[in-house]
Amino acid sequence: MVRWLLRQPGTWPRRYNGEFFAFLLEKVPEAVTDYLDVFATVLNHSHKGYEAVKYTDLKVIYGEPIVPVSDTALALVAESSAAHMILSHRLMRLILHAKWHSFARTMFRQELTAYTLLVASYFIPTVWGSPDWIHLKTKTHKMVAALRFISWLLSIFLLLCVERSECRGEGVRRYFSSFWNWIGVTTYAAIICSIPLEFISFSELTQQARNSVLALIIVCLWINLLQFLQMSRNSGLIIAMMVHMVKDIYRFFLLYSVFLLGFSGAFYLLLGGTSGYETFTTSFITVYLMLYGQLTYDNFKDAKGYTWYTSNFLLLVHLLSAVVVLLNILIAMMATTYAEVWDAAEAEALQSHAQAIVRLEKALTPKVRREKFLELLAVSKSKAGTRSTRERQYTVQKEEEPQEDLLVSAREARRQNIILGVAKKMRKISSVNKSSQARNSQQNRVVPVAESSDEVDQPGQDYPPKLKYIARQASRFAVHELAQDVVALNAAMKKPVYSVLEDGVRYETPKKSTRGQGKDEMQQQLTLSQQIRQQQQLVDLQAQVEQLTTAMTNLQASLLTKRIPGPPIPKY
Repeated sequence: MVRWLLRQPGTWPRRYNGEFFAFLLEKVPEAVTDYLDVFATVLNHSHKGYEAVKYTDLKVIYGEPIVPVSDTALALVAESSAAHMILSHRLMRLILHAKWHSFARTMFRQELTAYTLLVASYFIPTVWGSPDWIHLKTKTHKMVAALRFISWLLSIFLLLCVERSECRGEGVRRYFSSFWNWIGVTTYAAIICSIPLEFISFSELTQQARNSVLALIIVCLWINLLQFLQMSRNSGLIIAMMVHMVKDIYRFFLLYSVFLLGFSGAFYLLLGGTSGYETFTTSFITVYLMLYGQLTYDNFKDAKGYTWYTSNFLLLVHLLSAVVVLLNILIAMMATTYAEVWDAAEAEALQSHAQAIVRLEKALTPKVRREKFLELLAVSKSKAGTRSTRERQYTVQKEEEPQEDLLVSAREARRQNIILGVAKKMRKISSVNKSSQARNSQQNRVVPVAESSDEVDQPGQDYPPKLKYIARQASRFAVHELAQDVVALNAAMKKPVYSVLEDGVRYETPKKSTRGQGKDEMQQQLTLSQQIRQQQQLVDLQAQVEQLTTAMTNLQASLLTKRIPGPPIPKY
């Protein structure tokens, strides 16, 4: 009903409203794509094979600087349960592309570079360096000290600049609700807090504490690297599968913990004191390792009396229930999850990409966010004739002034910018012409030239010197630059090029992902094989029916030919 109402003209004002969009996401998520179709209308005409799409309300859907990041359309969709379906829409893809190329790509590369340097500068000296590097006796010790110092500086930078900006933009409560934020903050804080452990005089206890802390830090550093790999489509799909499978493992261990605790206590009572069952903790670990095939039967074989019967009986029950039944249930659950995630592979990658972009946008300050928004309004693409960085900066400065319509002022500033460039070069041409006319009498003159040393004036001779005509040199000013400006001015006045967030008609080529094509072909092959199998089963069934019919006919014929004669009929 809601989808039908959204398609009908006159039922709603057809302007984007954030509150109504959030309401649809929460109540009727299947109608969100119909709502977005209103702002990305596919027209009936095309141009050179490209599809014509009319976009409206792009600025509002993108998210104006006065709107909180959590209330923008992309943030609402990225956190919704229907993100797989909505992020594939052409309008959301346009918003993703605009935000990625505006600020997210640069920020992501900076964070990835800093974090990669942190992992390298902390992992290499921890694994290959000796703990006594603080004495700086050799070149290796000095190199370890330099790497340690770099890792400490990078940890402070990532904690106080990057993570602090994200926490300020997202809110403390919402920020710490993310698993990756917990891992990042804990790792950076642990690296900073572990600095005193490097300078304490090493006893056996302090060295064990240092090695334990550094081991946990290394594991957390490498695990946190998965957060950056989510931006890639291939690795992002695998990470999404891992996240879904963790839920299956959680449900499995809730059930397996009942068997684990029960059998750990039973084996500790029956085999206490033997190898692997000295304490309840060691018994717990030994029983847990049985799930992965780490079974030592010597302890059960050496038991005597009733202990032998009871321990072996419980061992068989544990292997049957936990290893055979529960482990196969876990494998089946993971296979089902893999199939479900693979069906929405591209959508899973898009959702991870969108969540990362929203996280980076929340780290922007209000000033930087406004500047990036104005750049998207004012700066056209490279083919539009934007000539230099100076002109782009001038356009942005003009946009910072309070005006009623930012879009109109941006296009006007771009046109004025080109006009100023043309006027400047016109003045330069006039100055060159005036100076050339002033020097015309001097440039086009006859001057004496001595062509050889033999013809130089000698004493006693009064020959007139030879004369040579010197032509005026041509101006070195590149007139073709002015022609380029005039062409750009005409293009800006007659057919202005749209900025990234400017409403209008765009010509696009619909692209289908290779993964989607592969899945379609696989589905077609599967359907075809099922049809062939069904036809073969039908043919076999018809053949069996024909054989049964033939057998019944033969049986009936044989019975008729071998009819038993009855008693003679008396004649009267």
